[in-house]
Amino acid sequence: MNFNLEQFKNGQKAKTRDGETVRFIAYIPEADEDWRLAAFNEATKEVQSYAENGRVYANEENSTDLVAMAPTIVELWAVYDQAGEFVAGFNSEYAARQYYPDLGFQIVRLTGEAA
Repeated sequence: MNFNLEQFKNGQKAKTRDGETVRFIAYIPEADEDWRLAAFNEATKEVQSYAENGRVYANEENSTDLVAMAPTIVELWAVYDQAGEFVAGFNSEYAARQYYPDLGFQIVRLTGEAA
């Protein structure tokens, strides 16, 4: 999926040309064209400015350009009975343990990309 400014502003992380994950900090529409987005690079721990098209410089390529949206990772806590059969799923371990407190049930954390 190509870089999408609205999804980025709404909290979905983006990927740079070199594959690093970047998260949105601020959008400043009145700033110069090359400086309208502020974002945090999770790999380098640096703040970088970007143009609205996700490029470091609006009209030239750079290795830190935002080129794709990062996949959204979801987490599910699954509860299995003693026979290994799925019983229920929860959004948090806390909720799973509230409903199934150590009564022979196994609680497992599952993660994956959202569809």
